[in-house]
Amino acid sequence: MCGLTLKEADAIVQGALAKARELKCRAMTVAVVDAGGAAIVMKREDGSGALRPDIAFAKAWGPIGMGIGGRAMAKRAMDTPAFWAALNTISAGRIAPVAGGVLILRDGKVVG
Repeated sequence: MCGLTLKEADAIVQGALAKARELKCRAMTVAVVDAGGAAIVMKREDGSGALRPDIAFAKAWGPIGMGIGGRAMAKRAMDTPAFWAALNTISAGRIAPVAGGVLILRDGKVVG
């Protein structure tokens, strides 16, 4: 199997939410997308803000499109803000170059 299954994506989301509870973070929304950027699982905890699903999706989708994690995207956005502003326009606002988005790899290939 080369893709990310629903069961695997759900386990990733559940793990992220469990870690957030352990760290006593405010209510979270977590999204997992496949290698093509399509949403597989998104969960929004009670009390998570209305914009959080869009933010979670953008934090998941951006690394797929750029091939780097959110933290690296944030650094690059600081170094080349005009490029990232243009990229945000090109992607119709689907990229959030901030920490939190990670690539999910299997055998060195992006699966989510």
